[in-house]
Amino acid sequence: MSLALQPALRRPRSRGRSILARAGVALLLCNAGCITTTPRPVEPHAVHAAWLTLDARGATQAVRGALPSDDPVRPGFDLENGISLEEAVATALFFNPELSTLRARTRIELAALRHAGAWSDPELAVDGEQILASVPDRLLWSGTIGVTIPLSGRPEVERNLAASRLDAAGASVLGAEWAVVAELRRLWLELATEDARSRLLDGAIGDLESLVAARDQLRAARALSVLEERLLLLELARAQEQRIETRARRSELRLRVLAHLGLHPAHPWELRPSFPALDRNHDREHGLSEFESLREHPDLAIALAAYEVAERTLALEKHRAVPDLTIGLGGGREDDQSRLAFGLGLLPIPVWNRNEAGIETARESRAASRTEVESEIRRLVGRRAVEHERYHAALERLRHLEDVVAPLADAQIEDARRLAALGSLDPLILVEAVEEQRRVRLEVLAARSAALAAQLSLEALTAPCEAHAPSISPRSAESPPESERESP
Repeated sequence: MSLALQPALRRPRSRGRSILARAGVALLLCNAGCITTTPRPVEPHAVHAAWLTLDARGATQAVRGALPSDDPVRPGFDLENGISLEEAVATALFFNPELSTLRARTRIELAALRHAGAWSDPELAVDGEQILASVPDRLLWSGTIGVTIPLSGRPEVERNLAASRLDAAGASVLGAEWAVVAELRRLWLELATEDARSRLLDGAIGDLESLVAARDQLRAARALSVLEERLLLLELARAQEQRIETRARRSELRLRVLAHLGLHPAHPWELRPSFPALDRNHDREHGLSEFESLREHPDLAIALAAYEVAERTLALEKHRAVPDLTIGLGGGREDDQSRLAFGLGLLPIPVWNRNEAGIETARESRAASRTEVESEIRRLVGRRAVEHERYHAALERLRHLEDVVAPLADAQIEDARRLAALGSLDPLILVEAVEEQRRVRLEVLAARSAALAAQLSLEALTAPCEAHAPSISPRSAESPPESERESP
């Protein structure tokens, strides 16, 4: 600006060269203020190789370093001696790929907040004319610098909107963490169920194999016909086929858990699945009419955050209809005389447009967001009622199987074995008793797993996950290293 206001030199050619020099300096200054970026391509092979180097020791150090000092999981956290559910939760919150991506995207909103509400850069304008006739002062020029003063208050509103968008992104991350923990607990239950199912089948196969081992004696005593022997071998083969299927499901579940944790499947991770405690005394009517238990659900928090964004967007659109003050100051030279130029302007002038389209669109968007909040409340309340009913129905079926059906099956096989030892029982009846006990035990296991799954769904719906740890996040999701920041 000071360059533009200096008086012109007396010699026309020198004056022209001086002005061109000033313009060149101004262009250089503008170019120096531009931000340059450095290409940073992604090499998939290098990314995979780096992930492959993450073994149990490296993962343990990374997660333990991110855990708060007062976290009860931190002192005993060690993935090298097996992975418990608590350790799996902490690992998933740190390495889960969806969470990592979502956290990285929240940095976009954080960057927007850091620079929201900034004043517009000054505008530099230079005009010049060259007179072709032979006159003493052939070059006419003028230059101005314009600054916009936001009388409308838009900067503050823009900052509020950016803060709301960051809060909405944070609510989405919290919801994703909640969902990751809930899904992990469900997979962990399925894995524990398959382990228990495999043990039950091992026991049933052992009973059938003991009968198969005694078939020669039974044939010699004419207590086992060819048809009965074939039936015994068929039952053994079926039990073995069930065990093969169970082991295959167990292997698949293990890989699904590792993918959920964000760990490379090539390493020998050892998972230690276990059943959670089953609450058998839950009040059937508890919470059906109480709404406070749903206030912490992330889906509702996301809907409320979206409504807040809509509110701030409407406020910004209203402020855009208010004019801002533009002040221009500059100088020039004409007829061998220096001139000082200045001007004031209010833009835009709210006469016809008044940003009515933007305001009306934002108002309808806010109304739609409010409807989303109301719908989310209804959905959560209805879903909770369904989960309550499913949970208590599963408990009722489990009690019946444990208290009525299972004791009858156990008594039946005990009687069959006792009579077989006395030599007064058809072996076919013993085979049927073994098969019936196996079937009932598997039904009890399935019913118990269903009751626990319903309980986990109910807990994830009405209260924050007990192992939720929002403080765990990789460094890449918090702030970029110095070497990765763009240089001005």
